[in-house]
Amino acid sequence: KVWDMPEQGTAFDADNLFEVSIVDRKENEDSSWAYTIRWLNVKQEATYVAGVPQDAIVFVDYPETSDHFTEAPFRHPIGIPDDVFPQGPWRNLIEDEEEEEE
Repeated sequence: KVWDMPEQGTAFDADNLFEVSIVDRKENEDSSWAYTIRWLNVKQEATYVAGVPQDAIVFVDYPETSDHFTEAPFRHPIGIPDDVFPQGPWRNLIEDEEEEEE
């Protein structure tokens, strides 16, 4: 099969999003990429589609596999200086509550 834009909607409508495997990729004359993909239907029968533009492909992590779910994800302090925020009694609420308890 050869890629064709959907008749209604866009390539990113939920009805047009499928889990596929990328089999091949070729560079077009305009420096974009065209992919050949393999899609398995419910019966596990393979359908190959050639000429799928890079704009029609969305890469998504499987649930709970992104870096957010690793045991030791990299975290970097934001480092916002204190003088950016307005002064007021609300800034030390936690410290004030701890002093009252003592």
